[in-house]
Amino acid sequence: MNLRALVSAAVLALVASAVLAQAGHGPISGGAGGGGLPGPNQVTESMLKVVNACTDEYVLTCETTTGDFEWQALPTNTATATALAANGANCSAGSYPLGVDASGAAESCTVAAGAEASALAPAVVIEGTTADAFEGNFTFADPTADWTWAWGAAGDLVGAGSLSIDNLKLDGNTLSSTDTNGNIVLGANGTGQVLMPYGTEAAPGLSFAIDPDTGLIGDSNILLFYSGGVRRFYTDSAGFHIDGPSLDGTGKINGFKRYVDAVTNGASSPNVVSVGSSLRVFTNEGATEENYNTLPTAASGYEYTFIVQDSDGIRVTAATGDTIRSAASVTASGGYIESTTVGSSITIQALNINEWIATSITGTWSFN
Repeated sequence: MNLRALVSAAVLALVASAVLAQAGHGPISGGAGGGGLPGPNQVTESMLKVVNACTDEYVLTCETTTGDFEWQALPTNTATATALAANGANCSAGSYPLGVDASGAAESCTVAAGAEASALAPAVVIEGTTADAFEGNFTFADPTADWTWAWGAAGDLVGAGSLSIDNLKLDGNTLSSTDTNGNIVLGANGTGQVLMPYGTEAAPGLSFAIDPDTGLIGDSNILLFYSGGVRRFYTDSAGFHIDGPSLDGTGKINGFKRYVDAVTNGASSPNVVSVGSSLRVFTNEGATEENYNTLPTAASGYEYTFIVQDSDGIRVTAATGDTIRSAASVTASGGYIESTTVGSSITIQALNINEWIATSITGTWSFN
């Protein structure tokens, strides 16, 4: 039942009651209508207390201030969605209103099939948890082609094109900085770490865009360095290792310097030579007494050089069970070599687990 029918029924019920009587007519009851309702043509406009003149298609309403009736036009927002869609001031062709305000204007519209933009453009405004004066805004520039961003079922954001946040741009598999000469910093939180994949020899986990088979591979307690897909050197708990030919590719090692250590320890506190100082050169420069040195237990490949710079001299003692030899001269087990001649030098190398051999010797040395 529409508004006009409701209003008319209400008016007829009122005018038909026994308490309503019009001058010269008396109460309306019975009548041809039956059931106490008035019959046809028994109630006319002239019989009602109306404050204004009737206009065609108006409806009768109650005027509470004076207890009268008043003719009113139907509200304009009773127009149908089809009529609103045809009104260019409301929604574009093919779209329909999403709500109509008191004046009959569409509050918003659906998107017509094939339309390039929503009626919500150029911005989507979202209220936060608390209804206040601060909202989130999504704005849209004029697209140059169709594009779609969609939230996946697992909550992931899926779409084509690039995504820029602050000074970072994600485009395909490339993360770059949009800031001029800007850095990109990967920072973990607290005790967290930035973890890299292991990778392969042909594609190290950390490599370079211009040369993807050159870079670093990490294994269990090992860091490996690859160039051109070939391992060149690596480090592990045992130290630093060089693979294949020397660093210059010709069997020669160039550009390295040996560490020279001036030690002055005397007999009461000998210098304990460590395996980590293999290839080091020891002198007694600045000594005020004979310099004492104790070798580590022999192990194949360790090498040390001793040079006398001060006439107080140098003594080098082998570990228990080890000997030091130069040609026919050899120390006792756990014995020592000694020199007080300035300029004397000796380089010894361990051949096995108990034997040191002088590969170079100058000056005067005693074997004890």
